Amino acid sequence: MRPRQCNSKLLVKSASAGALSSVQRSFALLAGITLPIRCSSNSVSGIRSALAGIAQISTVISDRDTAATMARHLVEHGLESVVTAFQRYAEALYGCFPPPPKKPRRNAFQNLAEGSKLWQHACGKQDSDYLSVSELNLTTLHFQQRHLLAHTQGIVDDSYIASTADTSYQTGQRIVVRDTSVIAFLDAVEKLADRMRLDVP
Repeated sequence: MRPRQCNSKLLVKSASAGALSSVQRSFALLAGITLPIRCSSNSVSGIRSALAGIAQISTVISDRDTAATMARHLVEHGLESVVTAFQRYAEALYGCFPPPPKKPRRNAFQNLAEGSKLWQHACGKQDSDYLSVSELNLTTLHFQQRHLLAHTQGIVDDSYIASTADTSYQTGQRIVVRDTSVIAFLDAVEKLADRMRLDVP
């Protein structure tokens, strides 16, 4: 696949640009972008490989509590990596639109609703144009869970419940993230990123 063009410049022209380096370390394979060095552990394939290896932890770590703790950390890190990868990729795609796109605040695409509004400003489409209702609900849930992991150590607050309508938790409880759920989330985010790429000029 030939590299996509971005405002008459190749998106991969300079690996020294911060946004391009981030893309390379995240959704480069998904985007079909040709880059000089391989994707790191933040890539889609890296995230999938890490999640696939979780089932093997108990075979190499005899202590059940230690194995469970390690598995939890890997799953939660996988969730956070998906959001980070999408944020960096979406920022790079957003920068391909001709000016004047609305300048996003730092890490705006870590917020699904805010990123969707920015994208709609740029091309007239939002996340709901790319994902089904169930996929969008799943994606919203996991973006909010990443926010909890990053800012409250996974402890549920009123804002989380209001944003997700997740009735399986009460305020003050800690979320439990399943590897199967993160894989489904990654599938939805891959679809979203791929559809967004098709609308880049």
